[in-house]
Amino acid sequence: MKRFISYFFICCCSLLFSPNIAITQQDKLEIKLDISKNIFLKSEPILANIFVINRTNEMIYVKRLILVYDYFEILVTDATGKVFPCAYGRDMDPNVPHDTVSLGPNKSISQIIDLLPMYANGKRNLRNVHTRTYFEPGSYTVQAIYEINHTRFYSTIIPITILEPTELSLKHII
Repeated sequence: MKRFISYFFICCCSLLFSPNIAITQQDKLEIKLDISKNIFLKSEPILANIFVINRTNEMIYVKRLILVYDYFEILVTDATGKVFPCAYGRDMDPNVPHDTVSLGPNKSISQIIDLLPMYANGKRNLRNVHTRTYFEPGSYTVQAIYEINHTRFYSTIIPITILEPTELSLKHII
């Protein structure tokens, strides 16, 4: 029995002090959000490029970046803390096999999403999306969230500013 306890103690200590053993779920995946600029005009498209990156040395399987499913979301928040919901609602994850993609080591999938028709105020019209939706002038933040195996991954928060289209605001944009 003493021999077992000693062996057990040595194994536990080696696990505690081994620097390579503590690989967390957060080390396996990275979500990155990229918006090309930080200042936009009131009805200007806001293109967000979202990446899910495999940070392991093995093949993993992830779900495609489909915004209406509950495992992927983008938070658009104004300066008062108001969160803008996705205009088209959110469905439970359908777990359909074709919605999964394999990612090799250090490989990624990405999706470009225009935030204007998905989150902005106004009337949605499939033909003239950008002439009828808009964000009020002000400061906003954008963050992407991706969930896999009950673990949430967060991108960095990106601040953006919306300006009224005037001559002065055009100088900031150009």
